[in-house]
Amino acid sequence: MATLSDWRTFPRSPGVYIMSDARGKVLYVGKAKDLRSRVGNYAVPGGDGRPRIPLLVAQVREVRCIVTATEKEALLLENTLIKRHRPPFNIFFRDDKEYLLLRIDRNEEFPRPELVRRATRDGAAYFGPYSSARGIRETLRELLRLFPMCSCSRKKFASRRRPCLNYQMGRCLGACSGLVTREEYLPVVDNAVRFLRGEYRDLVRRWKAEMAALSAATRYEDAARVRDRIAVVSKTLVRQRVVKAVGGDV
Repeated sequence: MATLSDWRTFPRSPGVYIMSDARGKVLYVGKAKDLRSRVGNYAVPGGDGRPRIPLLVAQVREVRCIVTATEKEALLLENTLIKRHRPPFNIFFRDDKEYLLLRIDRNEEFPRPELVRRATRDGAAYFGPYSSARGIRETLRELLRLFPMCSCSRKKFASRRRPCLNYQMGRCLGACSGLVTREEYLPVVDNAVRFLRGEYRDLVRRWKAEMAALSAATRYEDAARVRDRIAVVSKTLVRQRVVKAVGGDV
């Protein structure tokens, strides 16, 4: 499996390059006169000056190249693959006004997921783009069910004295009311970021160890909550395996 850091091994030929994330989802398809040179532009900081490139590069885990005889063939193949896979970044780069990103800034005292339209180089983690407002709301709802982070606005967070409704529903740790410390809160944020990056297996291993420790301490209700999280993520893993099996190779 080749990554962006392997760009020097790519052929100096015309062709198409396909960028995928950790789950195998195709993020971007591009054509090139010289595959090595073009992919190298993504790997070298500042090589491609488009402001949204860092957002793409942060998610890329695999790069595949298909060599073609001519640039024209590369253009035709690129068009075919874009129609087949509908890569989110091909659409996003063309017109970003209708798309949303999920942003989490770990540098905040109590990081929270928020929806934005543009990514900036501010040290935060960005996920997306999402073309459906409904889809991103569902993602956010699932995220908060698994990882009870604060979802209050900054204004409400600063003025709140009593726990919010999400706290009562088990979807918030009560950071807005001082019920949790930053040190206790940050591991939840880190796990949410792992989930959004597709690092499911690492999460499941961590949670199984946590569940065993809670059971050993006779904290059975807490252990059951962790068990439920594992069940949700395991279903996601099964869905990923099915999609890959049906989709096959490019």
